[in-house]
Amino acid sequence: MRLLVLGSAGSYPAPASACSSYLLQHDGYQLLIDAGNGSMSNLYNFTTPANLDAVFLSHPHIDHLADFVGIYHYRKYVSVSKERLKVFAGSKTLGLLESLVGSEMYDIVDATVLDNEARFEAGPFVASVAKMAHPVQTFGLRVESGGKVFAYSADTGPCASLEALSEEADFLLCESTWVEDSDSHPKDLHMTVSQAVSAARNANAKKLVITHVAYPNSPFVALARAREIGELPVEHAFELEEHSI
Repeated sequence: MRLLVLGSAGSYPAPASACSSYLLQHDGYQLLIDAGNGSMSNLYNFTTPANLDAVFLSHPHIDHLADFVGIYHYRKYVSVSKERLKVFAGSKTLGLLESLVGSEMYDIVDATVLDNEARFEAGPFVASVAKMAHPVQTFGLRVESGGKVFAYSADTGPCASLEALSEEADFLLCESTWVEDSDSHPKDLHMTVSQAVSAARNANAKKLVITHVAYPNSPFVALARAREIGELPVEHAFELEEHSI
């Protein structure tokens, strides 16, 4: 599997960085994971919306789905393909998208409604989801293909379901919104760097890649902090980078 980073800023775009979006590729199949603000522009560095095979949307917050509206309009008005785009998302996310583009969305979108602990197949990917600790309906993602396991936290506070989803993962893409621990951070919203590292350790993940660092926090400082305490390979999902899984 190959992961291409289209955006990794947390909660809102940062200077020169779009919000959360990642393109997972294997055997010619392309699964888009989230579509945050600004990420569609970066998608063109690797492919076009017409070539996407499926989309997973973790939850109905704009920094994870805003640019799906652009992808939808591209598929509707530009793409010559008549095949509907497979979209895997929770009911709350699909409801928000429908409010943005209208019920005719389903002329373009083949939606699968996810619920807690749902499983689905998309091309070479066998995927499962679990509910995360976030104020809205949010699903983390586990994908298995080619003997490898990729896990994605989406947005979450520390929770047992994240660790279960990430168990023995070859690659854990985990949000690290805040660099430093603080009692002032809201509960069940986001994670700190140390909490992301703890989740990876507890899950016996082989590699941790942090993302969703909220500006003005520095991803470079976050990465240095994670490596200082990590005791496992740690990287950051810098925009337009490629990661092998």
